[in-house]
Amino acid sequence: MRVFFQCLLPASCLLVASFAVAESCAPDRIDEFAKIARIFDGDTIQLEDGRRVRLIGINAAETGKDGQPSEPYADEAREALLSLLKPQSTVAMRFDEERHDQYRRLLAHLYTPETLSVEAWLLENGYAQLIAIPPNLWNLACYRQAEQRAQTQRKGMWSQSYYQAIDAAAFGNNIHGFRSISGRVNHVGETAKSFWLDLYGGVALRIDRDDIQYFDGIKFTELKNHKVIARGWVHGDANRPVMRIRHPVSLQVLD
Repeated sequence: MRVFFQCLLPASCLLVASFAVAESCAPDRIDEFAKIARIFDGDTIQLEDGRRVRLIGINAAETGKDGQPSEPYADEAREALLSLLKPQSTVAMRFDEERHDQYRRLLAHLYTPETLSVEAWLLENGYAQLIAIPPNLWNLACYRQAEQRAQTQRKGMWSQSYYQAIDAAAFGNNIHGFRSISGRVNHVGETAKSFWLDLYGGVALRIDRDDIQYFDGIKFTELKNHKVIARGWVHGDANRPVMRIRHPVSLQVLD
């Protein structure tokens, strides 16, 4: 099965989106069917009853708010999702361990009525990035495979320099949002609640002890001088940018 849609670029183009992996990420159950009222961006929709749904396992580029510009590929991600899930169409939802996030949005794995995985389709075609937030980890391996296909083929957002890993030495306090960082571990620290990996250049990676159970086999105390690539949301404090790492899919040890 293939879907065609017009992409919103200065030079109009016709895209053909693959369903190869998305068709294989089938649900083990469907918990609820609902109708779509609105699509906000590439990872958030609104249902007819007013509930907002945040798709589990992915992060799409942010659309601009309050006069701020959109991130690269934000419009393309929204239009891609609109091509797959049009308003008033029916969507199937498979819930995970948590029903809501901190913003009270409903968390769900989304499927078309034909049980095509929406998350896997977006990942496979380069419209979103993989993110693992425990304990909502169902279908993670399948989503990872979908993203790897897009990365290998440099599809969508992976063709944009914005989504390549930024060297920690060049990472300033003015960089925020969901980003990728590369760097060498300068120091490994521990507190009562967290492990800290300080990278050369001043960026700090934080792994809370509550999430250590998911890092089976990784000894943080042995990572000094190793080069890593980390992915997550950057939050600056008074002294340095900090990125919280929730799962090993977001922390790649290169040497």
